[in-house]
Amino acid sequence: MFQRMQKREETSQYEAPGEALPSIESFRAVPRGDRMTEADLEDYLDHLCVPLVGTMSYPERQEFREEMRGRLEAVIGAHQELGADREEAISSALRPLLCATVSSAATVRKTSSRLLGRSRDYLLGLASFSSAAVFSWLLLFYTRTDINYSTHLWLHVAVAMVPPLLAGAVVGKRAAKNPYKSTWLAIAALAGPSALVYQAWANAQGFTYPVEAGLGFAAVHATFWAVFGTAGTAMGSWFRKAKSALKLTAKLHPGA
Repeated sequence: MFQRMQKREETSQYEAPGEALPSIESFRAVPRGDRMTEADLEDYLDHLCVPLVGTMSYPERQEFREEMRGRLEAVIGAHQELGADREEAISSALRPLLCATVSSAATVRKTSSRLLGRSRDYLLGLASFSSAAVFSWLLLFYTRTDINYSTHLWLHVAVAMVPPLLAGAVVGKRAAKNPYKSTWLAIAALAGPSALVYQAWANAQGFTYPVEAGLGFAAVHATFWAVFGTAGTAMGSWFRKAKSALKLTAKLHPGA
């Protein structure tokens, strides 16, 4: 008796993926997966047709249900011809669908999680570098033409070096999946607005050649931000990985 129950438990633990037939995530096999009844077959067909409500008319759903029943009955009949009884044949026909459902649901969840993580990283990069860019632009307008003089080198540091370095560090520390790509996409997205801001600044300062001056400063800005933004991202990523390594070491060697 015990061996028979153990055998049933083993037969219910299947891992082989099934063939590409329609399956639904909400359908689950009964605990005794080696033997299923007509009720389990009807339950599967019910769950299969539920998502079609509102997209297909009732006669169309009934036609689809009967078509799927016919396909399943063909599979069940094949198993019966091989010597299985009706309940075993139903189980053999439905179990591959359950495997395919679990596999496809896991794939969907994994893909959704990956896309969500990437989107979160990209938004973080855009928010961080946009905040830094607004600060540097406001400082540029506030100091007017001071950035042209060698006595105000600190302004170059404050506008073109420190803001991207800090923004990149934030992205590197917080964006675990795509820190560098998030940084580069953010800088690329801000290239156009930056050129417009520098053009407006050059026009406001009364330069002899405002167009050339605006484009020149915008090009320098983009170059410095790409370099120091990447450097900041590398620093943030290193800090995040080092922190994770320290936590792992503390867990593996709590007394150290």
